[in-house]
Amino acid sequence: MTRPTEDSRIEKFKNATAAALRAMAGKGHVDVSYSATETLDRPTPPTNESSRLPLPDIKLDPRAKALVRGAADAKALRLKHHDRTLHLKNAPMDLTAASVFEALEQARVESLGAARLSGVADNLNKVLDEKFRKLGYNKIKSREDVNMADGMHVVARVALTGESVPEHAKNVYKLWKPWVEEKLGAGTLENLKPLLNDQQAFAQQVKGLLGQLDMPGGEQQADSETPPTPEEQQDPENATDNAQEEQASEAMPGEQAQDTAEDSELTDAESDTEGEQAMAEQSADGDGELAGETRAQSGTPGPHGTYLIYTKQFDEIVGAEELADPEELSRLRYTLDHQLAGYHALIGKLANRLQRKLMTRQQRSWLFD
Repeated sequence: MTRPTEDSRIEKFKNATAAALRAMAGKGHVDVSYSATETLDRPTPPTNESSRLPLPDIKLDPRAKALVRGAADAKALRLKHHDRTLHLKNAPMDLTAASVFEALEQARVESLGAARLSGVADNLNKVLDEKFRKLGYNKIKSREDVNMADGMHVVARVALTGESVPEHAKNVYKLWKPWVEEKLGAGTLENLKPLLNDQQAFAQQVKGLLGQLDMPGGEQQADSETPPTPEEQQDPENATDNAQEEQASEAMPGEQAQDTAEDSELTDAESDTEGEQAMAEQSADGDGELAGETRAQSGTPGPHGTYLIYTKQFDEIVGAEELADPEELSRLRYTLDHQLAGYHALIGKLANRLQRKLMTRQQRSWLFD
């Protein structure tokens, strides 16, 4: 006889939470669903049409309610204060820089809600505390054992809201704050407070900060937003040449030959033939990592003839829902999450070590206009 009562309580709570999410977001048409595969540590970004929340605990104790409400508040604030198109336009291409950029943007929208509603601030802090507890961050001894995006997120959240650090996030905050202040300067993140309501201005400032952090791609992304030095203002052409030389010196040997060939094509309009020959020689020397876009510029000879620019005529876009049954995927994901529940801390450490290994091999990243 107690089961229907429990189900009724859970359904009422789910309906009330979904209604609060829509009201806070100002989007009454958003479809709110609950899934066992939705987790606090890796939430699914909401869209204007739908938002997914974690299933509430069957006991519905106060902490379980606060966690679900906190997840809903974070999604609602994202829908209300975040422009996805603007975000994608400003986000850097490098994966590490993009993850930090995303973490700071989430800190921005959460800070707006926390400043206006104390209950929202409390819910968000409980979610952050539970997330770091599950990831085992309260037991780590080294800054390198924390995902960079998570470390930047908690430091930025505290700087933008002025709140106290959640219990299980104190260890991460203590390890990351000195490093952030060393790289960016004390008080730099606090100076972003006046820009919280302006996503574009906030993004521009964040891109400038990425260049000061030790991550591939961040420095190149920030260069486009950094004001020119006095020497560059006096001689812009010379400054451009120097920047190209610096990029060439940091590139891999194969990329140096590629950049040289491309520069010869840009600086001398009458040497197209020579540029093609240089790129062909580079291909013959064994550099097989030329990008398709670069080859397509001049029709570079390839193993099966001249490589011409590709076409999108034969591209096919298929939605994930058309390739698999959603119910089957949800069931398998639920089973996998339960089997791996005890390995979150270990997986996080191994992932961070692998990321550092891969970062040491990456010397430059592509910049797309």
